[in-house]
Amino acid sequence: MKTSLKYFIGLLLLVLTIIGLYNFFVKNDSKISNALKPIYIPDISLKTMDDQMFPLNTKTNKYKFLFFFDSNCEHCQTEASLLQKHLAEFKEANLILISSENLRNIRIFADDYHLKNQPNITLCQIDPDILTKYFGYMGFPTIFVYNPQNQFVKKYSGEIDLELLTEYLK
Repeated sequence: MKTSLKYFIGLLLLVLTIIGLYNFFVKNDSKISNALKPIYIPDISLKTMDDQMFPLNTKTNKYKFLFFFDSNCEHCQTEASLLQKHLAEFKEANLILISSENLRNIRIFADDYHLKNQPNITLCQIDPDILTKYFGYMGFPTIFVYNPQNQFVKKYSGEIDLELLTEYLK
């Protein structure tokens, strides 16, 4: 009887410890995630495909969609293909496609998905350290939405229906 009680108390303590650790990490993870959501577009410049510097927080009185991508990501490729097909729906927005890859890969991606020379699309390179400093660790694709005042609105992770984004433009 005493042995069973010892096992029960030991198991109960183990379960309570696991629950406590889980709650601690979940609460701290959400605090970290919220801290990494920039309230405004950061005051940084990114390199464009033609080696020019592009100030990310320039005010344009339009919604800005920051698409973080990797050219080898199948979900990013799907979204780029859909984006190209629905460009007309985004004519009143600024679409900024950002990758930490080298400019050559970004140029190839832009060519493959016919995103070059579109008036409302800018493709940029970001330093990986700057990416994590201002936007946190992320999977691809990830989209940050900012209103015309450059204030953070929403973050989308993973492949999404682009119709969700067009709702901001109505």
